[in-house]
Amino acid sequence: MAFTSESTPSPSTSYGALVADTFLGFELEVNLTAQAITEAQEQLCQVIEVKQEEDLQWWMEKSWEEWMSEWDSVVLVDRKLDREAAKHAMVEIWKRWLKVSFRFPLS
Repeated sequence: MAFTSESTPSPSTSYGALVADTFLGFELEVNLTAQAITEAQEQLCQVIEVKQEEDLQWWMEKSWEEWMSEWDSVVLVDRKLDREAAKHAMVEIWKRWLKVSFRFPLS
């Protein structure tokens, strides 16, 4: 039987196949890692969006409560001012009535 290069693989071919298999496997591993990172980033973005919506909702509710609390205190202060103004007006009307009554006796 004759010795031919076709029947026995050359060392460069086997080394090339080994290197190719190693790098192809590495490439597959890198692709899987990149895919896992991409999926994790997408999940993180979704979680961040949900958190932002929850924070916005909380902020809106808190702002509304604070605004309503301020409005209640403004209304309370306005009512007190209205009462004071009414009392002052009554005192002024009473003073004028007394002046008019003493000038023109009712006899």
